[in-house]
Amino acid sequence: MNFMSLLSSFYGESFENRFILLVIFWLIWPGLMFLVGFILESRLVPIGDSQSKMFFPGDLSLGVMLVAIIGMYTKTGVDDVPLIHEPHWWLALVIIVGLFALWRRSSEAPNYPGFAFRSPTKITHDIMGYFIIPFVLLGLGIPQLIMLKFGVFEAVRMNWFALALAIVFFLFCGAMDLLTFYDCKDIATRHPDNWEPIWRKKRHR
Repeated sequence: MNFMSLLSSFYGESFENRFILLVIFWLIWPGLMFLVGFILESRLVPIGDSQSKMFFPGDLSLGVMLVAIIGMYTKTGVDDVPLIHEPHWWLALVIIVGLFALWRRSSEAPNYPGFAFRSPTKITHDIMGYFIIPFVLLGLGIPQLIMLKFGVFEAVRMNWFALALAIVFFLFCGAMDLLTFYDCKDIATRHPDNWEPIWRKKRHR
């Protein structure tokens, strides 16, 4: 957990650093999605009415969650959270989250015609959204939840408040998706089946 120690140390060095971490995480996600769309699909990933609200702006809250959790480790100490040092914890989480990701992806397959299901943005979204991000948030967050029984709540209260607000916002965006009717055109706008990489697009001109 040396990398986690570096992150928590950076977080604690100044108030501004937590916002720097947030911007970095936003560049990774959802930033990666826009980069993949531009390079591998020759298009700009939409953020308008056709786009899932849980993805945008909902996924912006994931970075807030992670920064809040890093702040908890800054205050409790990385070495003082035993569970994150247990290989069995991470192995179990890989299996559980991996099975969830496979189930989630297979259940969505009928909604994406042609090559849309195999589009780079769809694959990137599923790897990040269904596996990597839940793996990281649960892997680091659940040990902090367990730490509360050791009387550390006062030290990490504001971090838990920020985490709770981010989760509420994420779920609110998910609720908006449930209340919004998305047709086949919207699905095709998110992940088209006629995608091609930018270098092939240029070659056609």
